[in-house]
Amino acid sequence: MQVTKKIYIAVLFSLGALLLIDAFFPDHHHVSFPWHTVPGFDIFFGFVGCLALMIGSLALGELWLWKPTISVLATTQELGEDFEEGVVTKIHVDTRGHANKGDALADIQFGDTTKTILACTTGRVNQVYSGEGDTLRLGETLLNLQVTHETMDALHSQTEADHV
Repeated sequence: MQVTKKIYIAVLFSLGALLLIDAFFPDHHHVSFPWHTVPGFDIFFGFVGCLALMIGSLALGELWLWKPTISVLATTQELGEDFEEGVVTKIHVDTRGHANKGDALADIQFGDTTKTILACTTGRVNQVYSGEGDTLRLGETLLNLQVTHETMDALHSQTEADHV
């Protein structure tokens, strides 16, 4: 979500209003440390703590939860130059199954010809988008392969070298 100027102004206005409320209606009954007498300290401390939790959770998600994936698309190599779509006749892999480089992923029939889509790299099948009998159009995603970070880096390096 992109932070727009209106949201930014609304957040600053809300913080300012809470600071004024805290300054004019302080709770003096539970002051136990000197910094609690500073108007707005608890609001600022809570806001900074909330930001730290959000940034920390995003960092943990990037490190532990995010897994690179490769989308296997229907391209002109699979469908041929003369066809815009084909029918998926067989899916050879299951979701959460493993596929090695060169393994058959699916068979697509276009016209009188059936062609097998092969895995371009080794990985785990993360999600299958098309089932048997579905029509797969040119450029549509058949499935996603979850790969290691090293595999993704190697594929990026290979792609950059191909374009040079």
